[in-house]
Amino acid sequence: MKPKLPAEGARILTIGAYRTKMMNMETFASVWLPRAAMVAAVVYGYSAIKVLFLNPRGSANRIAALFNVVFMLWASAAIFWYSAKDAATAQFWYNRFYWCWCIFPPLGLHFNFVASKNPGAVQFPKHLPKIIALYLPAVAFIILIPRYVFLDLPEFHGGYWMVNPRMSLIYFLFDAHFLLYMLAAVWVAFRASLKSLNSVEKKRLGILAATTMLPLCLSFATDAVFIMLKIDFPNMAIFWILILSGGMLFTMKRYGFLSSLPATEAPRVLDALADIVVYFDETGHVAWANKSAILAMGYKNLTVVRGKGPEAFIAEADIGKFRAVVAGKIDSYEAMSVFGQLRLPVSLRLHHVSERRMPRGAVLSAVNLSSQHRLADKGLLLEEFIENSRDGIFLTDSKGMITRWNKPIAEISGVGAPQAIGQKLWQVLQSLFFGSNDPDTETLSLERSINALLRVQASPFKHQVLDQRIKRRDGAERSIQSNIFVIPAQHGAVLAGIIRDVTEEKRAAEDTIERIRKLDHAQKMDAVGSLTSGIAHDFNNTLAGIIGTLSLIRLGLDDGSYSKPRDIEPELAVMERSADRAASSVKRLLALTKKRPPEAKPFYLDKALVHVIEFSARALDPSVTIKAALLPQGALMFGDCGQIEQLLLNLIINAEHSMTVMRPQSAKQGGTIGISLKKYLPDQKHLRTNPQARELEYWLISIKDEGVGIPPDIVARIFDPFYTTKSLDNSSGLGLSMVHSITKGHGGFVDVNSNPGVGTEFLVYLPASEEKPEIETMAALKRGSGTILVVDDDEMLREIATTMLKALGYESEVAVSGENAIEVFANAPDSWTAIVMDLRMTGISGDAAAREIRKIRAGIPVIIASGFIPEEVQSSKDEFIFITKPYSVSELGEALTKAKS
Repeated sequence: MKPKLPAEGARILTIGAYRTKMMNMETFASVWLPRAAMVAAVVYGYSAIKVLFLNPRGSANRIAALFNVVFMLWASAAIFWYSAKDAATAQFWYNRFYWCWCIFPPLGLHFNFVASKNPGAVQFPKHLPKIIALYLPAVAFIILIPRYVFLDLPEFHGGYWMVNPRMSLIYFLFDAHFLLYMLAAVWVAFRASLKSLNSVEKKRLGILAATTMLPLCLSFATDAVFIMLKIDFPNMAIFWILILSGGMLFTMKRYGFLSSLPATEAPRVLDALADIVVYFDETGHVAWANKSAILAMGYKNLTVVRGKGPEAFIAEADIGKFRAVVAGKIDSYEAMSVFGQLRLPVSLRLHHVSERRMPRGAVLSAVNLSSQHRLADKGLLLEEFIENSRDGIFLTDSKGMITRWNKPIAEISGVGAPQAIGQKLWQVLQSLFFGSNDPDTETLSLERSINALLRVQASPFKHQVLDQRIKRRDGAERSIQSNIFVIPAQHGAVLAGIIRDVTEEKRAAEDTIERIRKLDHAQKMDAVGSLTSGIAHDFNNTLAGIIGTLSLIRLGLDDGSYSKPRDIEPELAVMERSADRAASSVKRLLALTKKRPPEAKPFYLDKALVHVIEFSARALDPSVTIKAALLPQGALMFGDCGQIEQLLLNLIINAEHSMTVMRPQSAKQGGTIGISLKKYLPDQKHLRTNPQARELEYWLISIKDEGVGIPPDIVARIFDPFYTTKSLDNSSGLGLSMVHSITKGHGGFVDVNSNPGVGTEFLVYLPASEEKPEIETMAALKRGSGTILVVDDDEMLREIATTMLKALGYESEVAVSGENAIEVFANAPDSWTAIVMDLRMTGISGDAAAREIRKIRAGIPVIIASGFIPEEVQSSKDEFIFITKPYSVSELGEALTKAKS
């Protein structure tokens, strides 16, 4: 028997053993725990990168990566927590990273939901309310724990600082939250593994459930129960979670877990194949087959096929080899054979499948060769297609020799198939497409180009249609569209060409363009005709202003109330404004009725819109009203103000017609035209749906009516020239065509929204500008001296011109026509300083008379005055100085100074 120690000796040994144990614990806590935490942080970081690398777009991968990143942060903080020298330092690190434990339970449950493909899986953004509900408790604990749990400094136990939570309601709720969430995560994975029919999926889900359950139990014990019982044991949850992370890595490597193509998706991919694929289990019976295989077997679905042996599908001669492959005696087998009840000819391949060196069956794949037997039929169909095509088609071989030359191309070119087939392509084309004094050189150049295409097996003309003119063998010229391209083939590239005769289409297009030119003026006159009463109203108002002020001046002079020139200044201002208004109306009227080149200068779109609204409001049918929204001030754009006013006028007239003449007589007439203007910047969606739109600011004009609307089947045609749904008495079919043309010419585009029976809205997008128009100021009078010949067939205008010239310091004489001007000038050619001549007069025109005068005295300064300069006179702008009627005395002085310089 061993001698018993005295009681004091036993106590000393017990204390020594305890101290040794505590020293070992302190050494473990201060040295090994920080190192272990560092290793854990590396493992978590590696896991995060690994799962994200497998499938960056996968929901489960992203959640798993976030899960590992959270614990990488906590493990990094634990390095400093375990090695802290005092309670304050330990508390600092714990307070900064305690949230990791709040967010971990919902992350774990969320991951198991998605990874198990649960029907109720919460995925962003589809199930945003569920996700908020899932993570809301964690957010609440992140806010509440610092206020109610971590109020006391950690206590030093077992060689490191142990967290010292207050046992409050919040702390117990957090423990319950942690436990319930993790138990739910285990149940989700375990339940999914029980339901799965796929053995691989069942295993990986089982591992996921186990590796969730084990760290749950261990971490709850060390980091919840031990803390509450004040047991001196390190907080080890950070290491227990490594079990879950390690389980992820194991199943990823072993079972393809979280890969971009998980095992459950593989059948879908194989189902999409046209080739036959069948998986036989280790007993040699069908476990799975794709759709192509099921059809080839002669069945309708997998349920009927599953469990059947190979005899019904595989030829008897191949059965022995099949069993050898299934058993693993040979790795693979290939043969030309037949398959299924239909006995389809196939190229057969069998491949052995094993797992851990244990036979798991075989995969059969087969290519259906029956399609190859139909190649001859396809060749016949191709031949029929080429011969019956309406377009000309030719083919060559790899050496450029013509092998196909169908009937349409023979008719287009005048070269028959017997003359073309067997000839080199460049020889035939040279005689058609190229006329040259050196045909041999042209033929050689064409030969080199065609051979270069055939060598590189690519064509720079692919998808390009070229417009050309050819000369047939009989001398007739034709317009064609051609597309010549290279087709790579098994024995070298070949050339193919498609030729279309567009002679008649071009002729018709030229006729259409000519009709547009002729009817453009007619369309403008349609607009003027619709606005006749409005124009008359404007001029009546203008004349009323002038006549009324003249009567006031005469009355004031008669009764003596006007004794000084300054007394009549208010009346003169009214007359000047009225005259300017009349001149502006005339210019707008001429812009509608006369041809002129487009202008390109900045102007205010809002002012142009106001002009058109005022101009047309009084001329519309009484049942139609215009309601304009508040227009932005200073809407600058660059272009032709007259054309834009024409565009707006056409749309307003179109809106009026849709609510009046286009409605049945029995229907209610009239309605409201809504007009608005605002700045618009297209977003990416608008840019994608409107290819003509660009990424710049537009002015968006909306003109909306309450008319008959446009049927959906004709919306695409409304901008075509001459297309109209109105009666011929009411439209020439050019109004909307002009709208489209003017808008496109200004870099904009038009859109339309219409609902039959409700109304139509036209949306015009015009590029905005920052450039402002020049401000017109009253120029100083340019005075001079000499004698001016004034030529005009209107007596009043002659009197006004001579009066202005006298004010400018000039003498003047008059002529009443072009012929009279030539006669007067010829009497004393050297006595004239310049000529001011009207453009349109009875007899010879002003520009023609000026040219005759210059034959008498070359270089005489000539000023041509006109209310509108026609397109045919524009070429004379460098020959004469033009001035627009009505003109002021300062404008006349400026023109004379410029003409003499």
